[in-house]
Amino acid sequence: PFDGVLGFSQGAGMSLYVASKQEQGEMLGEHPALKFAVIIAGFRPRDVDHQHLWEAQGLRTPTLHIWGAQDVLKYKSEEATTFCQEPLVITHAAGHKVPSVKTFDCDQVDAFFATTTNAANET
Repeated sequence: PFDGVLGFSQGAGMSLYVASKQEQGEMLGEHPALKFAVIIAGFRPRDVDHQHLWEAQGLRTPTLHIWGAQDVLKYKSEEATTFCQEPLVITHAAGHKVPSVKTFDCDQVDAFFATTTNAANET
């Protein structure tokens, strides 16, 4: 088993998709609930056959969203957070890329993982 999913750009869209499908009971079967999803410069998949995933109560899986202030697609990343119940958002100064750990507050990331992995272990 794995604890969570992480993706960049289109892979981040797939990470949201997998987390949503699992919550709806449509994917990963008997796998334990995902503890987190890390979405880097990502967006919500727009396939019309899967719109029900985004119209429900919102993604309950804890999400960490990271995007660049100069990313021309950041509006899609911002929009993706509206489908997540309590998203943590971290931005960096660059564009559409995975940022260097030197360009943002890693303490926020550490706290996110400490909270999500500990909370999931308590259930």
